[in-house]
Amino acid sequence: MLVFFFCCLNFSEGLTGITLCATMKVFMPNQDNCDRISQLLGSCEPAKSWQMLYLYTVLYITGFGAAGIRPCVSSFGADQFDERSKDYKTHLDRFFNFFYLSVTVGAIVAFTLVVYIQMEHGWGSAFGALAIAMGISNMLFFIGTPLYRHRLPGGSPLTRVAQVLVAAFRKRHAAFSSSELIGLYEVPGKHSAIKGSGKIAHTDDFRCLDKAALELKEDVINPSPWKLCTVTQVEEVKTLVRLVPIPACTIMLNVILTEFLTLSVQQAYTMNTHMGHPRGASQLQRVGIGLAVSILSVIWAGLLEFLYEEAPDAMKSIGSAYAALAGGLGCFAASILNSIIKSVTGNPKKGQPNWLAQNINTDTSTGLSRSMAMTMR
Repeated sequence: MLVFFFCCLNFSEGLTGITLCATMKVFMPNQDNCDRISQLLGSCEPAKSWQMLYLYTVLYITGFGAAGIRPCVSSFGADQFDERSKDYKTHLDRFFNFFYLSVTVGAIVAFTLVVYIQMEHGWGSAFGALAIAMGISNMLFFIGTPLYRHRLPGGSPLTRVAQVLVAAFRKRHAAFSSSELIGLYEVPGKHSAIKGSGKIAHTDDFRCLDKAALELKEDVINPSPWKLCTVTQVEEVKTLVRLVPIPACTIMLNVILTEFLTLSVQQAYTMNTHMGHPRGASQLQRVGIGLAVSILSVIWAGLLEFLYEEAPDAMKSIGSAYAALAGGLGCFAASILNSIIKSVTGNPKKGQPNWLAQNINTDTSTGLSRSMAMTMR
């Protein structure tokens, strides 16, 4: 809960910093001679080094806060349901459906109302509205703290993962048939040594990791969590390894989504933003938009629920973080792809613009379509 509080605080501070950056002229480059044509040609005065430093600082603070909130909020919400209840699975399904519905509604508001505020009143008002909304949501969330159901903190899951890897490496030469072997180590009784987690039965997968739980005679004399881990601790790491392929399959999907969001900026700079239909969008356009939103909602809601259920008891937030990690890797891959396209297709010395030039009303306009096609192959 304390980590969640600091992440919310960082996110709010970052949004406030971005609002100041978009509002106060001291944080912005000189815009006196920067009209729409200058923006398209890229001839506006660039920002100073310290202005860019401030911008990147507040952006990374915002990203750091979002990285802590995103995996924790869904896991914390799912933790509110009692696993012993007969309706647990039904309630969990319903929660993740409503959770991603809320995310989708928030995205719709961001792409409509917040964009409208930005177009009518400027970036400062848009980011300010987001900062105020975040502040209100934080206040409402923390007011309900006494009503929440809390899991017992089981320590840092990353430390336990590191202990398993270090112990397995240190015992890499130990044999399972060694005369020094006592057996696979596990604490006695019904409960695990990890608070908030039940015991996990041993499996035969990833035998190299089992060496972290090999109890030798020397471990009895000088026990150390960095030399000897419990079977449950080893099985936690095995479970995390087994889950890797699932979110990995969504990386390319995230690349495509990132490209759509990124390259739409070039489109928006020059296109007519009004749809050519009397009622805003035709029936077929509405069907297509609805199907796309429905497919994405089902994918992400199902992915979050699957990762939450499959993750070990004391690592639920890491399971949810896998989905966010896949999204982040998709963004990095899209950035690398865009950098490659810019460097290969453009030649500044000859005055040849790249495929992703700011102004797409040039002979490179087809390059934008080519870039999208390359991503979706």
